[in-house]
Amino acid sequence: MNRIIVLLSDKGFQNFKFELIEDRCNIKFILITTNHCLADLDYERQENFNEIFVVDCIDTNAISDITKRIVDPKQTKKVLGNILVRYRNHKITLHSYDEMNLLFAAQLRDEFNLPGLHSKQVLPFRDKLVMKERVQQAGLRTPIFGKLEPTELKNNPSTYFKFISKFVDLPFIVKPIDSAGSEGVHTINSLHDFISMQLEHNVIYEYEEFINGNMFSVNCTSQNSKILLCGITEYLVNSKDIQDGNLNADIFLLESDPRYKLLHQFAIKALHALGCPDGSTHMELFLTDDNEIVFLEVAARFKGLLGLDAMEMNFGVNISNLTFSIESGIKCLPTSVKRSYCFDGILPKKEGIVSKLNAPNVTSQYKLYWNVNIGDKLTAAESLITNTGLFLMWNDNYEQLYNDYLTLAHYIPIEYE
Repeated sequence: MNRIIVLLSDKGFQNFKFELIEDRCNIKFILITTNHCLADLDYERQENFNEIFVVDCIDTNAISDITKRIVDPKQTKKVLGNILVRYRNHKITLHSYDEMNLLFAAQLRDEFNLPGLHSKQVLPFRDKLVMKERVQQAGLRTPIFGKLEPTELKNNPSTYFKFISKFVDLPFIVKPIDSAGSEGVHTINSLHDFISMQLEHNVIYEYEEFINGNMFSVNCTSQNSKILLCGITEYLVNSKDIQDGNLNADIFLLESDPRYKLLHQFAIKALHALGCPDGSTHMELFLTDDNEIVFLEVAARFKGLLGLDAMEMNFGVNISNLTFSIESGIKCLPTSVKRSYCFDGILPKKEGIVSKLNAPNVTSQYKLYWNVNIGDKLTAAESLITNTGLFLMWNDNYEQLYNDYLTLAHYIPIEYE
């Protein structure tokens, strides 16, 4: 066995197909994760790892699902250090596809001199302030933004609100500079909204202009600054609207769609402004009614949840395996999934007691995975992660699939008492 693969958290790795790896017998997979994440990893997936190390999350009193995924730095360094000593004569690479552990994984590569992306390369994809500054420097439009000053918010909330609202107008957005899945996003329409925000301690926030427009994602896989694959999707609703209980889905645009070229050119320029790192990226953009493209944010990872299944069905490429192969140099066989036009979606979560689960009225084929049962008492959604279900929909006829996509705007998946 001559290769050691260390994976920091299995989140984002669920679509990876171990059976596609060439020379699998000479590769050892080691997982470092938290108890919370391990509980979600089924036994069959656990069997693919030769060793599993469980460390505490960064905050043992954390309530948020996202925070429970963040590994304790001190414990993780100790585990990784021991692995490096034990396998000192092997080639070792460290990987993570979990948004909340990406920067720490890069910092570990810095400290232990491991190959792959380092902190200077990953930081612009985690710090939304640095990110937008870089994109602006490339001459691209971003929301007007600024760092939220907690002292001003505490001591002079009314004056501070007037300053921000004059700078970026109303409404405006307040969110953590390193969040994921719309976690911790606040829409501010008034002074009351501003004063009553529930903000996490020791978290840096930004404020930014609210953009009226349709949201799109640009999903690229790159190597040596060359784009190997690019899929652009149109969102049914904007990501933050999931907090209001709206169904969220995004469908891939055909390359013949005139919007595709506009968004592609903008996204590639933004990606190069940020360094165009090896691997996969997930960028979100707005397209306004005036046909102006506005950069929102980008992550140094591929799409989440069932988005990877949709990518694989649409393009005939397993993005998890392709990204891993770029990072590790280990070859993977092609996927055998039948290609078809496809999109994925997230079912909304509202407050109430579930009384009925409804299937969508569509012509396309689909798989729907419920996360709730009749009788469950639910609280309102806090992010894309806290949902009631996921679905995948496909059709060999793009026009029929797109029509079904549009009808989902009126689909009510759950009825409440």
